Amino acid sequence: RCCFLGTLAGYASNAAFTGCTVETRSSVALTGVSVGVGGIAGFCEDCTFDGCSVKAELVFTDKNPDVLCEEYLGGVYAAGYATVKDCTVYTRGWAEIYGYAHNGGAVGMFKLPHGYRGHRFSLRDTSVDAEIRFFEVTPSRRAYCKSLIGENCADDCYLTHNHELHFAYEESAVPVPLRPEGCEMPVYRKEVREPLCTEWGYTTYTCETCGYSYRDEYVLPQHAYTISETEPTCTQEGLREYVCSLCGDRHAETLPAKGHVPGEWTVQKEPGNGTAGEEELRCTVCGAIMETRKIPALQSVLVREITLSETVLDLRPDDRVMLIVTVRPEDAADRSVQFESSDPGVASVDENGCVTAIAPGTATVFVSSTDGGASAFCFITVVETVVEEWIAVEPTAAPTPQQAVAGRHRCG
Repeated sequence: RCCFLGTLAGYASNAAFTGCTVETRSSVALTGVSVGVGGIAGFCEDCTFDGCSVKAELVFTDKNPDVLCEEYLGGVYAAGYATVKDCTVYTRGWAEIYGYAHNGGAVGMFKLPHGYRGHRFSLRDTSVDAEIRFFEVTPSRRAYCKSLIGENCADDCYLTHNHELHFAYEESAVPVPLRPEGCEMPVYRKEVREPLCTEWGYTTYTCETCGYSYRDEYVLPQHAYTISETEPTCTQEGLREYVCSLCGDRHAETLPAKGHVPGEWTVQKEPGNGTAGEEELRCTVCGAIMETRKIPALQSVLVREITLSETVLDLRPDDRVMLIVTVRPEDAADRSVQFESSDPGVASVDENGCVTAIAPGTATVFVSSTDGGASAFCFITVVETVVEEWIAVEPTAAPTPQQAVAGRHRCG
């Protein structure tokens, strides 16, 4: 039963419209008991319109002559209460009303709610150019129509420093067709204006019969940009540049760096027994090393047993015998051994296990694994050389010391 139409808001409460530019052709055709059409807003509660520019064609057509309708028409807003200041308003209105008219170049009707105790509202420093045609068919005529406010209830809206550039109205006491078009069946020719860099595009419709013209189908201003782009890398920002081929306008935007893309961890150094390894993570895009980390060392296997080819040796000075070392287990991390003689003056030993008899006496040759896991020894006796007689030896007789040494591993 109620309908309010506005270009920016049908209903606005506690709203501020600042610096708005509106060019509109708004039309309402319906039946109701309370109907309004406004250039910027329909119905307002405690709003402000500051520094706005309005060019409005407003049309109201009442479709039901049997119901008395309250009609509101205004270049800024149709009805309610708001402050309007520093605005420029151009209004052309047409209204067919079976009821009561409230038509204004800026505001249809200003009315405060019952019991309102807030601040005072005003319409000031505003210029108005308005022409309104209407008929009002009703038992008791009111026919409110003024250049600024159609009906300023109780003069609650304070008017100051406004400029009436032009105001004209035409009122009929009987129903007549009222619309912007001057003919009953207009035939429109359309002309499209493409948008420019800083100007709106639109389509102009012109009646070929009566010459009435209006604009519609607005298109936003738009530049014809060509785009060049420097791709961002993993660590460096990129740049996208826009240059308008029509007016030369240009601007640029920064493209964020992409960041590294991690691949798979790759081993650079294999871990060993007791030795840590190393692996690294590289970017699949640029190959940069993103991260490195240690690979834990393998668990060391110690030498558990050492055996010697001889555990007791009887030698004469200058005899040389090689001690053969067996190390177990075979997968020990460090299979190296160290030799040492308890008395190098009696018998010496080199790093390979070659024992050399030096002088009569006794000595012990020790061998131990480098990792300290096991050891072994050989007891050595060195005796003096005596003048031997040539003695026939029976085949079954025991071998002489020289023959015994000859049966062992000799050094060199």
